[in-house]
Amino acid sequence: MSTAAAVAQAALPPVGRAVLGRRPPPKQRAPREGAWRGPSARARLPPSERERPNFASVHSTVATSRDTFAVACRATPERGGPGEDIGLGPLAGVYDAVGEWLVRHPAPLWLVNSPLKTRVTEILAGASYDPEASVAAVKVLIASDDVVVFSATYCPFSAAAKAALRAEGVPFTAVEWNTTPGGGGFAPALATLTGRSSIPHVFIGGESVGGCNDGTPGIRPLIASGHLDEVLEICSETTRSARAAHAASMTRR
Repeated sequence: MSTAAAVAQAALPPVGRAVLGRRPPPKQRAPREGAWRGPSARARLPPSERERPNFASVHSTVATSRDTFAVACRATPERGGPGEDIGLGPLAGVYDAVGEWLVRHPAPLWLVNSPLKTRVTEILAGASYDPEASVAAVKVLIASDDVVVFSATYCPFSAAAKAALRAEGVPFTAVEWNTTPGGGGFAPALATLTGRSSIPHVFIGGESVGGCNDGTPGIRPLIASGHLDEVLEICSETTRSARAAHAASMTRR
């Protein structure tokens, strides 16, 4: 380096000197204990010691959901469903698949039976809604049969509740509020009588059992508990005989 260059470099700040001169080697710092060393250090571990995510449970959940969706979408005339009942055509299977998922993952009770929801049902009942007349009509319908299901043709929860009763050989009367004159007042009337405005609503022997998955205790939880026959004891001989005949036929299979 010439004398003039040396003098010029000496006059520059440290950064300038590093540019003109030879940069000193960086200091090697020892890694802190427990510090992440990057993927290369992890890759050097033997396969048996590498921490791997548990993909098995994730794959199983996804596969189950996929298979359930595929089966539910294969709508057939024998199977039917709410989507077919309300005339959705090629979308009926998708509608029923979503409904089946909702039945298996119900909303929390504070949302299903909230006072706000009851108020909404009163508003939707329209200007012609007569609370006293609706309550009287619902009482007559409850007393019309041993097992009565207040239902809706479009509702997947209603479809599941009715399917559960059919599977147990229990005869029932379905009251579809959306196709019954004055049916708009049924939900608020049910709230007045039982504190529960949600559809479906199942009654056995005039007593509220609840809905599909919730209530006192709900028709599917009641069946799962093994106490269905006990509750049916208050019903007529016709209903109990139909249930007994179905149970006997299932035993012979």
